[in-house]
Amino acid sequence: MLNLATLLVPLLSTAVPLTALPAVFALNSYRVAIRLPFALFAHALAFSVLRSSARWGRHRSVVPLLTAGEAVGTVGICALALLWPDSLDWVRVPALVWGSSLWLATPVSLTLEALATFVVLFAIGRASHTWVTEPDDDDATTVRLWLLAGSSVGYLAPLSYLYSLFTGTTLTVATAGATACLMTAAFILGIAAMACQRGTVAEAAALFLYTAFGIYFALDSSPAISPASTAWASSLKQRLVSLPASLIRKLANAVLYPTLNQLFPYSHAITTVAKVYSLRLAAALLYRVVVIGVAAYIIRQLLRDARGVTESEDEEDSDLASTSWRGWALLHRVADFTRPLWIIMYTHSLLHCYPYLTFDDAWWRWFATTLCIALYGLNLVLDQFDPDAGLLD
Repeated sequence: MLNLATLLVPLLSTAVPLTALPAVFALNSYRVAIRLPFALFAHALAFSVLRSSARWGRHRSVVPLLTAGEAVGTVGICALALLWPDSLDWVRVPALVWGSSLWLATPVSLTLEALATFVVLFAIGRASHTWVTEPDDDDATTVRLWLLAGSSVGYLAPLSYLYSLFTGTTLTVATAGATACLMTAAFILGIAAMACQRGTVAEAAALFLYTAFGIYFALDSSPAISPASTAWASSLKQRLVSLPASLIRKLANAVLYPTLNQLFPYSHAITTVAKVYSLRLAAALLYRVVVIGVAAYIIRQLLRDARGVTESEDEEDSDLASTSWRGWALLHRVADFTRPLWIIMYTHSLLHCYPYLTFDDAWWRWFATTLCIALYGLNLVLDQFDPDAGLLD
């Protein structure tokens, strides 16, 4: 029961703003609506600082209480904003702070995404190397087959996208050159890692797939070209994505929305929520939140393995405060501030539906993808990997 509560409470803190923010923007003016994300951001930031301080000060017993308190406060703030919008009149939004936060949301979040992706790639390489070198048995053979199948998808999907991109669209010289350079670098680094027995096909395929992922969103945000006009989008996407999405949209317009309008008489808010959750936006936000959380978990496990830590939480906290591992501990602390950062990112995306901001993260997408590839190459050169040693030895 405790594990279920540990899972549901943070989920509640994320799910409630996910629906409340679009509804408040749809039902109120911009000046009124902007108070809710600012209040949520300040609330989440305060609890993130308290939670991080509790972990750093070896008071882990307080962390679940802080998490529950954050969830209760989040629900309360959203309820006040939806039911009594005037109740947030006390919130004064400093223009400089809020504007700077929105301006920094894209570069900071994408940089963190690149760093987190590198950590995940690092873990995939070490874990898959262990699985590949295990003695032959039924379980090891099954794992290798799954790795091979996943790696095939990791190579074939980006290659098919690249083929349609260069044959079905008009790329500018800059975007074509950047795309070719990044994909070539990812492919060569993956092959070099396998040739030097420093990586596996799963790790190389994951790097190749993330590079294509970053290029897709970079081109999607660029005014010069939109991937939606590619041959891939008109053929494969039409069958796999557009047709089911169209059927679901028709069903929602015919049945779901009218039913919800009877129960929840804010049809404009429902329409706005549906407008905000495009497939690309949902995929980008989902990947960003998940990869940062997974990277934080991986860093914690790396710390435990490197120090030979037992299950004692006190020993784990002492490791996180250790001077020799302060860099890893700093990365681990980023997870405590995921939610306030996510609120800014989501609000920044939400304002794309209104004439208040432009949502152009193309340059930062290129930067994040390049940063991840560069970190992978730097790790390939500097990391002295011994298969018989520990993860960080």
